[in-house]
Amino acid sequence: MLAVCKTQTTSLMTSLANKNDSKLAFIESELDLRKCLKGTLVSKLVKQNKSVSMKVVLYLLTRLNDQFNMNLKFNDSQLTTLSFDILSVFQNETLEDLVMFLKLGRLGKLGGKLHRLDSHVILNEWLPIYLEMKLDTKDMVLKEQKEKFAIDLKSKVNWSEDSKKNLSNILSQFDDKPKQKDVRTKDYLDNSEDMILKFIEDIKDMDLDQLKKLKKFYKARRGQEIYKKCYELIKVEIKLINKE
Repeated sequence: MLAVCKTQTTSLMTSLANKNDSKLAFIESELDLRKCLKGTLVSKLVKQNKSVSMKVVLYLLTRLNDQFNMNLKFNDSQLTTLSFDILSVFQNETLEDLVMFLKLGRLGKLGGKLHRLDSHVILNEWLPIYLEMKLDTKDMVLKEQKEKFAIDLKSKVNWSEDSKKNLSNILSQFDDKPKQKDVRTKDYLDNSEDMILKFIEDIKDMDLDQLKKLKKFYKARRGQEIYKKCYELIKVEIKLINKE
């Protein structure tokens, strides 16, 4: 997920730094509050390059200012001052938050009818509403994660006995004396793609001792491509467990 977040922010920063209006408009159309939660903090961007961050915020505010047809708007001096204020106020929010925030303000989603555009409107009227919307989204995401964790935990508990049976079925393939295989095992072996998919499912919740035991069997049979793939999958799974 981290790589995705970096790509998202990098693309956004490039568009902003180059004042690419069409690219920014496209990014805006794809942005939502969930994606904003996964973005890069403004404080981190400021730490990396405060000058560029300042120019990016100034561009966003100027763009917002230009999109309103009213007499009471920002002048150049006010835009510069507000840019510094934004860098401070949004330090614990993401760059994506800022883009989404200004977009919603422009669309009239953060308050009533707009008669003027100034710092008070943006920081004292729009911002509290936006932060409340973001908090609701955080709560929703957290609830979904808790529910998913509960389901995964239940699955893991129920899997313990099944995994032993699956391990036994897999190891039975390598017994010196061939045994009668059930239909499931036969299908599993006859179709290499099915075997890999089922193999991934079978090993995902095995414990370390089970995986090490299984690894020995596949290590001795790496001459066959399908078993070589299985051997590499086991190695990856063992590495993941060791990192926990």
